[in-house]
Amino acid sequence: LPIIGAKDMMYSFLSYDEEKGFQRSEQHSKRMKNPTYSLLQHTLVLILVLMTLQVRAIEIERNGIRFTIDNATRSASVSGTDNTLATIVIPSAIEHGGVRYPVVGIADYALATADNLREITIPNSIKSIGEGAFKGCSNLTSIRIPNSVTSIAGLAFSNCTNLASVYYTGTATEWGKINIDNFNSALTDATIYYYSETQPTAAGNYWHYVNGVATPW
Repeated sequence: LPIIGAKDMMYSFLSYDEEKGFQRSEQHSKRMKNPTYSLLQHTLVLILVLMTLQVRAIEIERNGIRFTIDNATRSASVSGTDNTLATIVIPSAIEHGGVRYPVVGIADYALATADNLREITIPNSIKSIGEGAFKGCSNLTSIRIPNSVTSIAGLAFSNCTNLASVYYTGTATEWGKINIDNFNSALTDATIYYYSETQPTAAGNYWHYVNGVATPW
């Protein structure tokens, strides 16, 4: 009786003995001792693994921004840019094949050395900013960060020497709870503005929208 074992993905043969029950056949044992058979088996397993990874991760581009779609989690992350964009507004979700995928992260080194980048708006679907995500973006001057972000990895804003303004959609307390890793002084040394729909009476740095543009109070 030929079968394919789902657990070990091996082609096997079973024979039945009234006293011993089902046993792996002599034919299979001889094949397992054959180096050529073993090599073929491992090659087939590797091909299956690579095919699975290709199906799971899909790379697409929308308006000059590259995304990686993870079918396992039904989500997407920013993975790159064509380096010609001066202003980037990351969408909160992208569609592909009739399916809508929320954009939940910015991958490691996704926008590193994007020389023309000056302004970027991150949607409130983003939860994490990866290592070196904006490293070397020396012309980046302002960024909008949502209060959905919980972690900013090391080197994310390394060498962003002209970053001056960070427009944060949450409060100072929420900003303090973000896990900001090492080598992000360009971010933490910039002026942090906290969102306030109405003009605040308390001292501090606040911002609001004027015709869709982030504007300090």
